[in-house]
Amino acid sequence: MAFAGDGGITAASNLYGVCVHHHQLKHDAPGWSVRQDPDGRITWSTPTGRSYSSDPHDYRVEGRPDLIAHVVAEVERRRARPPDRPPPTADTGPPPF
Repeated sequence: MAFAGDGGITAASNLYGVCVHHHQLKHDAPGWSVRQDPDGRITWSTPTGRSYSSDPHDYRVEGRPDLIAHVVAEVERRRARPPDRPPPTADTGPPPF
């Protein structure tokens, strides 16, 4: 993957989120490299030659009736639950401090 500063492009196919620590490893630490495969898998290689891969999490719910049913049930459960505390009243007095 070529970074934007090295003539690469910024596109959805080469974007992924990392914390500050891993972002600095990717750009500044000697011997570290990262590769993103077309399927989204990220592979980090260390200066010692070890590789670690991770697959992206699929957050889409289309075509996942089990997940859709879970989300709908959770929304309904939260709507049916009484609030944790009563709603605030309109207090026109001075602030309590």
